[in-house]
Amino acid sequence: NNNNNNNNLIRWIQVDDRAAREKVGYAIRNEAPQMDDAEKAAAAQEKKKKRRVSEQHNLVQSKRQQELYAIQQRIFRQFMDTEPIECDDDDKDESEGDRAASSSNR
Repeated sequence: NNNNNNNNLIRWIQVDDRAAREKVGYAIRNEAPQMDDAEKAAAAQEKKKKRRVSEQHNLVQSKRQQELYAIQQRIFRQFMDTEPIECDDDDKDESEGDRAASSSNR
């Protein structure tokens, strides 16, 4: 019987504890400083401003990206348009001769 009373007491304390926690939580939520309309408007304005700045930044970034891509394409096309440089055999022989002459001078 004594054990049963203890169990009831523990159960009652647990229930009471939960109710107290809920009350405290509710009180904290309600006591939290509420923003007045002017503060809310200012916060909303700040949020809009940040979003605008972010959008502007993204626009600039994408524009830079496009410019970079255009430059890359131009360089690539230029590279593809150039003819491969042909080596004349005469030049090659001459340069080998020069190389031989310079090595014999050493």
